Amino acid sequence: MSIEDVKAFYNESVEHEWGRMDRHPFEFAINKAYMDRYIKPGDRVLDIGGGPGRYSLYLAQRGCDVTLVDLSEGNVKFALEKAKELGLPLKGVCANACELTKSVSGEYDHVLMMGPLYHLIELEDRRKAIQEALAVLKRGGTFYAAFIQLIGGLIYYGARMVEGVLDEQDQTFLEALVAGESYGGPAFTEAYFAQRKDAEALLAEFPLEKLHMVASEGVCAPFEPQLLEAAEEVRAKWLEISLQVCEQEQYLGMCEHLLYVGRKR
Repeated sequence: MSIEDVKAFYNESVEHEWGRMDRHPFEFAINKAYMDRYIKPGDRVLDIGGGPGRYSLYLAQRGCDVTLVDLSEGNVKFALEKAKELGLPLKGVCANACELTKSVSGEYDHVLMMGPLYHLIELEDRRKAIQEALAVLKRGGTFYAAFIQLIGGLIYYGARMVEGVLDEQDQTFLEALVAGESYGGPAFTEAYFAQRKDAEALLAEFPLEKLHMVASEGVCAPFEPQLLEAAEEVRAKWLEISLQVCEQEQYLGMCEHLLYVGRKR
């Protein structure tokens, strides 16, 4: 599978991707809470791999000057149309994260990379994407990077499709799980599932001061399907609990997604 296949996947699933944060509200709420700590009205934000614009539009609503970049033309078009519908200013650029500076220039207060690292299978490509992102981040600015954890695949199986462990095409993924290694290869599309140690080692190569490593779903990922059926006050209580513990080391292994927040030195 090539980068063109990934692009085609997202061009064909724009509406589905727009609804993802409705299906995973704990991830969305916790990530927004950490954005709100540092991103303020008037700040310039670059959202690389911003998809159909859930984070971009949220930050635009908060008064930020936001530019969304995505590989998928369909995602960029959808985000710009949604911004127009909501009466929000938003700029959109179609570009590859590994070649960002061919299409984007200037200096930003904050850079989000909430999706590209999921799909860059080769380590050198992940390094290149982060290097490109930091090239347009001002000194002292904040960098947000999301990873799918390898354990996240197992959580997904356990919560939604336990029979998946018997599927022959998933054996390579399961072998990586048993070996404690990261995995890159076929999944929902070509995807990279990281061990936390590998994500942290990659980010330590760059001039970044780590501020936070966050379990994006808190402790809710293993039983999220049940929580989505629960009463609103129940979901609110679990979110409250998750926000209190989502940085504690012992709970970082309970989530599907990790959020790294760092400051450029």
